[in-house]
Amino acid sequence: MDHTAQERDDYLNLMIGKIVRADVWLEQQMQFLYRAFLGPSIAARRLTPDNFRDLAEGARRMMASIEDDADRDLANGALTRARAAHKRRAEIVHDMWLHRGESGTESMAWDALRMVPSGRPQTLTDADLATALSDLNRSAISIGMLAQKIQAETLQIPPDDDEMWSARELSAGIAGDIIFLSDGGRVFRFPWQEGPGS
Repeated sequence: MDHTAQERDDYLNLMIGKIVRADVWLEQQMQFLYRAFLGPSIAARRLTPDNFRDLAEGARRMMASIEDDADRDLANGALTRARAAHKRRAEIVHDMWLHRGESGTESMAWDALRMVPSGRPQTLTDADLATALSDLNRSAISIGMLAQKIQAETLQIPPDDDEMWSARELSAGIAGDIIFLSDGGRVFRFPWQEGPGS
């Protein structure tokens, strides 16, 4: 089937919109992961970064706290794939794509208006768009499942003082590879081992 110029343009716009939405979902799951590491803290929402780069870097550092080697490898693999999917989204969204105008084929292809350093145009196909969308959706699911696993494990072993969580404003943060929550006197390091306050 030979697609009309309008059909090609509509398809590209539709897929770019789906890719943007999938990336928003992935970023929301990254925020969920970040907060899962911080634990049930009043301050966790305020301390969660609002951009993908800082979310990914914070998650990478916090993943060093995962004690089981296999679990840590799986977590780092999921984060690596999420970063790659987000990067591909940026490459697709932040370029101007010109249809090649080929006829007699069912596939569609576009060339970037901006030229790569080699001088050859960068190409985007309908298959590339579908792959980018799939990678973002799969990454969002993986990161979300990882966050649920971490949240479930940390919530099973919180400090016993329930009043501390609801009645006091806690501070939280990351220092190196250590995640800490403090109420001014006690410091809890992931996974909730109480230590001396500072």
